[in-house]
Amino acid sequence: MTLRIANRVARIVPLLLTAASLHAQGARVIAPATKSTPTMTEILRGVDQLIARNDSAGALAMLDSAIATDRKSGPLWHRYGQIAWGMSQFEDRRGIMRPNMIVLRMRADSAMRYATAFAPDSAQYWLDLGDYAMSTDNVFVRSAARQEFVRGAERARAQGNPVIASRSVEQLAKFDWRDYDGGNHRALRKAADVVDNQARIADAEVRRVSECKPTEHCEPTNLNTFGPEAVLLPVNSRRDRWDEVYTERLSLVTPITGEKAFQNALNGFREAAQLDPTNASVRRHLYGALADHQMWDDLKLVSDQAIARDNTDTEAWLTRGLVFSAREQYDSAAVAFDKALQLMSAAERSAFTNIKRIMPPSLWGRSGHVSDTLHWDSLPIAERQRQSARFWNLADPRSRTRVNEAMVEFFARVTYADWRFGSEEYQQRGADTDRGDTWVRYGPPDMHFSMNQGDIEIIWIYKKPRMTFVFNMKPTFGTAHVPGADRAAFDSIHSQYPIAWTNMPVTRLTWPMRTRVARFRSSADSMDAVITATVPVRSFLDGAELSGQMPITVQLDIHDPLSRIVGRELRNVSVAIDKLPVGINGTWVRRIGRGENVVRVDAEQADVNRAATGTSDAVVDTTSGFGMSDLLLGTDPAVPGPKAPARWRDVSIAPTTGVFPWAQSVGVVWEVYDLVPQDGNVRYKVNVQLSRMFTNNLSGFVARIAAYTKNVIERDGSGSGSISVGYDQTRAASAVTTDFLSINLNGSVTGTYKLV
Repeated sequence: MTLRIANRVARIVPLLLTAASLHAQGARVIAPATKSTPTMTEILRGVDQLIARNDSAGALAMLDSAIATDRKSGPLWHRYGQIAWGMSQFEDRRGIMRPNMIVLRMRADSAMRYATAFAPDSAQYWLDLGDYAMSTDNVFVRSAARQEFVRGAERARAQGNPVIASRSVEQLAKFDWRDYDGGNHRALRKAADVVDNQARIADAEVRRVSECKPTEHCEPTNLNTFGPEAVLLPVNSRRDRWDEVYTERLSLVTPITGEKAFQNALNGFREAAQLDPTNASVRRHLYGALADHQMWDDLKLVSDQAIARDNTDTEAWLTRGLVFSAREQYDSAAVAFDKALQLMSAAERSAFTNIKRIMPPSLWGRSGHVSDTLHWDSLPIAERQRQSARFWNLADPRSRTRVNEAMVEFFARVTYADWRFGSEEYQQRGADTDRGDTWVRYGPPDMHFSMNQGDIEIIWIYKKPRMTFVFNMKPTFGTAHVPGADRAAFDSIHSQYPIAWTNMPVTRLTWPMRTRVARFRSSADSMDAVITATVPVRSFLDGAELSGQMPITVQLDIHDPLSRIVGRELRNVSVAIDKLPVGINGTWVRRIGRGENVVRVDAEQADVNRAATGTSDAVVDTTSGFGMSDLLLGTDPAVPGPKAPARWRDVSIAPTTGVFPWAQSVGVVWEVYDLVPQDGNVRYKVNVQLSRMFTNNLSGFVARIAAYTKNVIERDGSGSGSISVGYDQTRAASAVTTDFLSINLNGSVTGTYKLV
C-alpha cells in the first residue's frame, strides 16, 4: 500500500492480465486486436453488458485488454477496481478468505488507487476509494481513508456536486463519530492502594486464569472471587457482582470525555444532510447522534422536515415515534409507529416487530408463555401470532390505557438501536448487534464506561436487575461485540432476564400485586377458578400528595388460550389517604376452559398515576382424571348449616392470596374427586406439613389444627421448625368430596411458612 505509483504500475499490470483465470467461471480467450481500437465508451458499454450477464470474469478480461493499451486511464482502472471489489465481497467476512479472493481484493485496492492517481480531479473516484478502504479489516487502511474522503469532499464542492459532497462529508463525520463512540465516558484504573482488596483479588484471579496454559488446571481456585472476564467463573457464578468490581476499581475521567468528537460528528452529519436532503444514510446517522444525546427537540425537527419532504419516509416516522416515546407521549408515539409499520413491506414489518429479539437465546431455552428462539422458529405462523398477542397483553404495564406502553417502548428501542449501533460497511442492522440486542432487551444502561487497552472495552451496568455487559471494539470500526470467551455468560443473562422495562417511568410507578388462582372441577369442558388478588394499597399509594378519599379502579382480565381477553370486570373501591390499609383483597369466580388461561388483575389510582398489577396461570390440562383440586386459602372456614358441604361453594371462607395477619387463622378448602366407595362411604387420609422458611428465630412455633369433623390437634414445631399431622376421614360416598381445615398460629413468629 505504500509503493509509489510509478513502481506499482509495473508490478500490478502483469497480474491484472491474468485476473480472469481466478474466477470460477474460467478464463476467457481475448480476441486479437483489430485495426479499429474501441473507444472508452464502447469498452465500458461492453463491460456493462458482460456484468449484466453475470460474467464478471469476462468483464475483467475485457478491461485487462483495454488497460494493456492505455495504462493511465482513470475510468478503466476505476471500473476494474469496482468489479474486483464486488467479486471479493461474496466471501464470508468472518471466515478465511480463499487465495483467489485475496488476490482480487489486492487488485481492487491497487486499481482504485490508480484511478485516483490518473484522474485526481474525480470526486467520485476518491469517494469510492475511501468506501473501499472502510470495507477492509485493516486498521491502517481504514485510518488512511480519512484523507481520501477529504479530497473527495474538496473536489465535489469545487465542482458543485452536492450528492458526492454529502457522502464524503458524511464519511468524514463518521470518523469523528467512531472516535466518540470508543472514547466517551473514558474510565481509568484507580491506583492499587485505593482499590478494595476484593477487587485486587479478583484482578489477580483473572490474570491467573487468563494466562493459564491449556495443559494446566484453569478453573478458579476460589469461587467466591469475581471479575470482569467470563473465563473467571462458571456461567452466572456471582455475575451480579461485576458492577461492584468495576465501580470499585474504575473512575471516570472528568470532565466527561468525547464531547468534542461528538460535536464534530454532529456538525458533519448536519452539513451532509443539508448538502443532500435525499441522503437517507446520513439522516440515520443524524438521528442516532441526536438520540444518543437525548436532543429530542432537534430530533423531532429533523424527522418532521423529512416527513414534510416525503410523507412515506418510514425511517422518519419511526424517529418521530422514538421522540414521542422518550417524552412519554405514548399515544402520539403509537400513531407514528403505526404509520411506519403501514409503510413497511411485509418482510420489513416482520423483522421490526419480531419478539424473538426479547426471547431467551435458543441455547438457554426455557418453558413459559414465550418460547426460546430455537423453538419459536419451528412454530406455525398462527401459533407465533397467538403467542405474540399473549406476550404483549401481559407485558402491557397499564391495561386500562388506550395504547400498550411496553410495545411502544419496544419499537422505540429497536429504532434507537438501528440508528445508534448499525454499520453500513459491514451490513449490520443495529438491533442485531450485541449492543443493540442488549439495548432492545433492557433499554439504556444505568452506568457506562469505556477503556482503551489496545482494543476499546465498553462496559454497561444495569442496576435493576443487576447486570454487567462488556463489549470489545477495534479502533476505527464503530462496531462492538461480546468477546468469545464471554458469549456463554452473555446468553445466560439474556436467558435469565429476557426483557426488562425498568427504564420506563410508567413501570417504576407500577407495583407488583399478589394473585392466586384455585381451580375446581366444573363441567365436562371447564373448571371454576377462584381468583384472589391483594391490592398493595399502602405500598403504591403511600406518600401520594392527595387528601381525603382516593378512588381505586380494579380490573380483572381473563386471557383465554387463543390470547383473547374474556371475562373483563371493573370494580371501584375507595380508601382514605390518612388511613391506608396494608392491602385490600378482591375475589372473583370465573369459569375457564381448556388450555393455557392467564389471569391478570390491575389496580390504578389515576390522580397520582400509580398502579399495581399481577398475573397467575390458570392452565386446564384436563377436566377429569385428577384426584384433587387446588387449595383455596382464606380465613375462618366454616359450614353455615348442619348439612355437610357438597361443593367448595358450601364452605364459608374469605379467600386470600396467602398473606395473613399475625392473629388470624389460616383456612384451607379443597375437593377430592372420584374416590372409590365402600359400604356407602369413602375413606381417605389427610397429611398436613407446615414448615418455617426462615431460621433467624426457632422459638414459639406452635400450631393448632382444627379439621372438619375432627377435634383440634396441637403440635409444637419449635425445635425442628416443622410439624406434621395426619388424620383419617370417613365421609358419605360422592363423586366430589369437599373438606377443609383451619390452622391457628397465634403466638408464633411472623414470617414465611410452607404448607403441604
